[in-house]
Amino acid sequence: RTHGLDRFLRHYNTQRGHSALGGRPPISRLAA
Repeated sequence: RTHGLDRFLRHYNTQRGHSALGGRPPISRLAA
């Protein structure tokens, strides 16, 4: 279960586009 959550969070934060960020993933807010 923990392994599945880790995979989900990695995808959610680094690859999945978010509408509030113009389709960019959340990690893009941290990268300069």
